[in-house]
Amino acid sequence: HRHLGLPNEEELIGEGVSYCAVCDGAFYSGQRVAIVGGGNTALQEAVMLSDICESVTLIQNLPFLTGEEALIEKLEADIPEPMFVAETENFVRDYDTRLRQNGLDLNTYFKYTGLTIEALREQMRPQAERQVKVRLALEKIAELEALTVSDEDIDAEFTRISEAYNVPVEEVKRMIAAEDIKADLLASKAMALVKANAVIK
Repeated sequence: HRHLGLPNEEELIGEGVSYCAVCDGAFYSGQRVAIVGGGNTALQEAVMLSDICESVTLIQNLPFLTGEEALIEKLEADIPEPMFVAETENFVRDYDTRLRQNGLDLNTYFKYTGLTIEALREQMRPQAERQVKVRLALEKIAELEALTVSDEDIDAEFTRISEAYNVPVEEVKRMIAAEDIKADLLASKAMALVKANAVIK
């Protein structure tokens, strides 16, 4: 997720500014929220937040939304169930990590919300399925277009994550495999290529 570069933005992280609706959405239950962006992630998070927030406003600097519905619709693949299960577990782990950063954990969250781990997985499953489909489509584009990521690109991304979350780079490297960073960067390059070559009618 990109930062907006607004004054005092860093100081407001966790105090009304968030970059992950899956992780932090519960903290805004019943409130009016705004999401900056019109792409796939923004649309997914807007739909999810609409179930728990009083209102959700999308703020986009273009006269159209740029989500990847067409990309997913064109994906033809027999996707193994374990891929969906693994991605759902990734969502759950990410959520637990963000809760812990706010002094909570999943057990405490379940106690206050009445949810169970099975219910949380069920909530996150649709988004996880979509994420898997988008990632597979982008990986195929990256392969066909022979896109590459350099070691310098990977190091720069580790540094960006370190600065964004105020965590030492070495700790980030212990938490996230370089191959995962490479895959994310390739997916980003593939999406940039798709958007650059998109034809608006």
